[in-house]
This record gives sequence, structure tokens and C-alpha cells, in this order.
Amino acid sequence: AEFSPGSSISLALALREKDPQCYYIPIFGDGAFFHSGFQALLDAVAQGKSVLVVLVDNQTAAMGGLAPVPGSEKQVPGKAIQIRELLQALPVKSVSVSANEVVRSLPSILQDFVQNNEVFVLHVQLPCIFAEELEAEKLDKEIIHETGSDRS
Repeated sequence: AEFSPGSSISLALALREKDPQCYYIPIFGDGAFFHSGFQALLDAVAQGKSVLVVLVDNQTAAMGGLAPVPGSEKQVPGKAIQIRELLQALPVKSVSVSANEVVRSLPSILQDFVQNNEVFVLHVQLPCIFAEELEAEKLDKEIIHETGSDRS
């Protein structure tokens, strides 16, 4: 189901309340996390809830015009808020993995989550494909502008 990314943790908890036999896994990006997901995560911890959150960290708000997020060096160089450190400061279980490690790590993470019944954050770090495409387009335009011709 598709809903507002900022509401995904709260929605997953509400759905689980209605049907405790089902697990709902909110998946959202770092832009939504910094905007409202962090507060929902704190609420889940404070209420002693159980939820597995998949947090995709691509250092940009992809649905917000590729705006930089507080976790990005592009926001304020040298002042990026590191999600991994933020999660370590909270009473949540968290694992940070690269995109390549997700498939290998997921079975043990799911088993750990179901056995321990707590707040668990799977922090997946991967580049934003839209940002990479935009950077490539900018590079092409710069080359065309500098040389006066297309690269091809």
C-alpha cells in the first residue's frame, strides 16, 4: 500500500494493533526520516512497540526535488547528521548495511526481529539513482558548454 512516507511507522503500528498476527514493515527514505519518521520512531520506542523499519539512506530527498537532507554533506559541509550514530544513541536495535548486503542480511534480521519483538531499524545505504542521473546530465551539459559540441 502506498501512503505518506512520514506516516509509515505510525500506520504500520496501527495496522499491527488491529491484527497482531501480521507484521507490517514501513520502508522510507532519509528525507522522510528527518522530516517526521524520527519522531514516530521515538514514539514507538516510548510506547514499547514492536516494528521493523527499513530506512533507505541515499542522502537526498528524492521525492522533494532531490533536495539535500540533514544527513548529507551537501546540506552544510562538515555538519551532516550521521543516521548510524543517531540510531546508536537510541534504545533500538539497528543494523547498517550497504545495498549489496541487504539480501544476504535480511533472513537473519527478520528472524532476530520476530524473536525479540522490539523496535528494529534496518539502515540501508545506497546512492539515489535519480541523483546520479541528474549529475550525469549536468556533466553532459557542462561538457557541451565547454567544448561547444556533444560528446557523442
